[in-house]
Amino acid sequence: MPIVTNIAHNGFVPTSRLSELTVWADSSFVDLSLSFADSGDYQLIFSQRYFTYGNTVTVYELDDIVQGYMVQRNASSGKVRLSLTSETESVEVDFDMLFCSMAIDSDGFLDFLQRSFLTPQRFAVVPRDFAIDLCTIDSDTPIEVSCRMINCATDEHFMMSWAETPKAPATGFVSRFSLSRSTVDSNVFADHELKPDDFRLLYIVVMQGKRAFTAFVNNDLSMADSFRFLNTFNCMSLFTTPGVRTKATKAERQLASVAGVTTAYDLSVTSSVSFQSGVLPDFATEAVNQLCCAQKVWAMRLGEWEAVTVNDVSCEMSDDNSKLNTFKLTYSFDTRLDRLAVPGVSDVFSEQFNPVFN
Repeated sequence: MPIVTNIAHNGFVPTSRLSELTVWADSSFVDLSLSFADSGDYQLIFSQRYFTYGNTVTVYELDDIVQGYMVQRNASSGKVRLSLTSETESVEVDFDMLFCSMAIDSDGFLDFLQRSFLTPQRFAVVPRDFAIDLCTIDSDTPIEVSCRMINCATDEHFMMSWAETPKAPATGFVSRFSLSRSTVDSNVFADHELKPDDFRLLYIVVMQGKRAFTAFVNNDLSMADSFRFLNTFNCMSLFTTPGVRTKATKAERQLASVAGVTTAYDLSVTSSVSFQSGVLPDFATEAVNQLCCAQKVWAMRLGEWEAVTVNDVSCEMSDDNSKLNTFKLTYSFDTRLDRLAVPGVSDVFSEQFNPVFN
């Protein structure tokens, strides 16, 4: 009977464990197939025959196949069925699979799931108009949210807390909890005679059992200073940092001269945006690494999130205290047409004034 020798069957299995699969079989060949199901029936995604050498078959990079399929379905978890058929016997092995594109051992992975949300960082900087998602495999334990605020008139600090329940997953095993500035304002100021404009939000702590996530609010930044990306768990993450964006537009056209008249035709216009970040805190380094290597990235253009393609990355993180960590990336929007900025006067004074020379 074919036997998988290098993957434990208990608990959740990260997809990265499929990067090297070893099968023992007392036959000359093994037919291997992979099926995936996040809801409903299993769907076949891979099938191949392998010939044994010393009663052993080693298959590499099956994780790329499973992860590519899960990205297409926007799935962070699901069930994977591994079917093995030899000359005389067949066996099926089912795994509770969780998307994880980085290598991690089984014991460390289970400990991580019990102590962390599915995000690359425990601390993050968010803009004043933030909207973030936190994913967890626990849909039963309530989530406690605490925020610290300061009264702008009296400089008085105070804490507010409330409890919420994560949204049960429609498919798979991953639950999602959404937190935004409007959610915080509605919970903090709903039952009090307070106005949000009179207070400044400093930070938010989200806890669920042993899991904890802290978001420091930078009131000088907005969502336009942020990137959204699919992290190593195929969950949406938000990364915010001050920086400088430089847009470069390149126009190429062909010229033809007929009867002394030159005409331009076949105009091709391409544009890209170069982003140079400011100084990064130490806790942001892992998020930067995942942002630069993410399969899907979004940036904001004229108030709307749009998918982008990262063309070039320059990222070096150092543990030297005398060196500042920064990164630079160049990206282009996936949509061919540029957006037209419609001038308006209704919100001309809505931007926060920063007295630079004060």
